[in-house]
Amino acid sequence: MDEIQKLFYCALAFLAFQLVVAFACWRLARKKGRDTVGWFLAGLFFSVGALLWLWLLPGVEAAGQTKACSGCGKIVAWRAEICPNCGSPLVTPEIVATITLRRPLRSCFLVAFLIFVLLLVVLGLIGYFAVPDQPGKPIP
Repeated sequence: MDEIQKLFYCALAFLAFQLVVAFACWRLARKKGRDTVGWFLAGLFFSVGALLWLWLLPGVEAAGQTKACSGCGKIVAWRAEICPNCGSPLVTPEIVATITLRRPLRSCFLVAFLIFVLLLVVLGLIGYFAVPDQPGKPIP
């Protein structure tokens, strides 16, 4: 196997690992009532660090995804009828149409992406204008 094939297989294995971690972040974010798209992207770019950070964060109530138990206060799945932690019956609240969901992680990734693109453009312009068109005379 030549070096290019080894490099290709290593890159493919790395990509597969990143996708598995991103999917795990997505599942955990859904379970905790967090922004699934934002945490999928965080898992894709920041790997295990994002997964650990999400694991340490507490769950939040999100309409249609999670709700809080009235008995123990833990966050449980929206469709659960009995709390898996304390066993008390759960009441599913009605979704009010005036609730607006904030997705701060998406806007954070958007800003980071725009800064990255701007940085690439600036560095490209610097490289384009800093390199002379004609090669210089050789130094004797």
